Amino acid sequence: MQFSGWHLVWLTAWAAIVTLGYENTQWDILFIPWLPLSLIGTAVAFYIGFKNNQAYDRIWEARKIWGAIVNSSRSWGSAVKAYISDQFVETNIPGKNCIPFGPN
Repeated sequence: MQFSGWHLVWLTAWAAIVTLGYENTQWDILFIPWLPLSLIGTAVAFYIGFKNNQAYDRIWEARKIWGAIVNSSRSWGSAVKAYISDQFVETNIPGKNCIPFGPN
């Protein structure tokens, strides 16, 4: 009720008033023909369908780019780990085969 309750209440009341007004008074002003409604509905369905495909394509492209970034960073990290070692230092670091980063 806190998020959408009041909107739901007044929209339900409005729909009930319009429905009762149409059924009880038979006003012609409340009549909506089906042809424009169906044409607009079909056009909106196509529009939303294309927008949904565009959004999915953008997410997929972003996922491919992120995957390429992750793969490149892993390759770079592997290369750094392979090239940096304690091979040419005078004293070996016990249990370590690379230069430690940070306070160890």
